[in-house]
Amino acid sequence: MAGIDLTHSCDEVIEFAFEAALVRGVGLHVVHGYTLPSSYAIAAGGGTLIDDSGLVREREYALSTVLEPWREKSPDVAVRASSVSGQAVAHLVEAAADAPMLVIGRRERTSPLGMHLGSVAHGVIHHAACPVAVVPHA
Repeated sequence: MAGIDLTHSCDEVIEFAFEAALVRGVGLHVVHGYTLPSSYAIAAGGGTLIDDSGLVREREYALSTVLEPWREKSPDVAVRASSVSGQAVAHLVEAAADAPMLVIGRRERTSPLGMHLGSVAHGVIHHAACPVAVVPHA
């Protein structure tokens, strides 16, 4: 299983996840989490959510497009892709409940101060029921 953020380069994460799945002879579930823009918030006074189906289709298409070259390179790996809105840690931990491993990315940090893991990586490491591989990427 892999969790990716399409707003940043994720080739290193995807490559690692495909190689791990191929070596283990298992399928790969790739989850892309995103947060809805504030324009998709609850409509003022109406109490209903604004239709986000266009954004969902857009995210699913983007995920499919990013994965296509990797599917072609590794046709023996069965790939399932999910694009989900909301809190990334919760989605990844839930999706990885039965996974043999979860692969996530970590951007390179230049500051010598502070945590060198982001909040998603930190949360997943502490709450996932499976081993977590954190792959640095650009």
